[in-house]
Amino acid sequence: TDNFFSDLGRVTALNGRPNLAAAPRFTTALSLAGLGMALFFLAFEQFFRRDRLTRLLAWTGSGLGIVAAAAFVGVAFAPADVSPDWHYRCVTIAFRIFPLAVFCYLLVMLRVRYPPGYTAAFAAFLPLLIGYVFLRELGPGEVQVIGQKVIVYASILSVMIQARGACHMTFFPIGRNGKACSNEGNEPA
Repeated sequence: TDNFFSDLGRVTALNGRPNLAAAPRFTTALSLAGLGMALFFLAFEQFFRRDRLTRLLAWTGSGLGIVAAAAFVGVAFAPADVSPDWHYRCVTIAFRIFPLAVFCYLLVMLRVRYPPGYTAAFAAFLPLLIGYVFLRELGPGEVQVIGQKVIVYASILSVMIQARGACHMTFFPIGRNGKACSNEGNEPA
């Protein structure tokens, strides 16, 4: 409960020794996670092309999601012990922008009547993200560390659920009548 995930990316470990084993792995893993998140938001938009407002909300959500993803990559390449200001700035951007992306997509999902289980997953995830933003800004350090673990695992679970939903929609899309069909009702206006 004393260490943030970012401590794995420090050039010098908290014990004062060079962090040769964990730092490159952390940088690689968080960079790949950020890249995966960016690709997710690039691909997710294609499921929401029903009308102009839906497309605008989806594009906005994807744009914000990609900014958050880029900030997570920035965290990876700015170790907290080498570039603390840049590291903190990237963490702040990532966690302030990510909830906005999720909010845009939650609005889209409600608008197009996306399958309720996937919509509920984002609806449950959004308050966790917002709560973590406040926890990061106002909470005591030890609680922030625990909160970070919770939000990281919740993020992974949420993206996995949404990816499954996107896969489901690819192979079994739902039309306006609630029955499986081709992309009826979700094509560009």
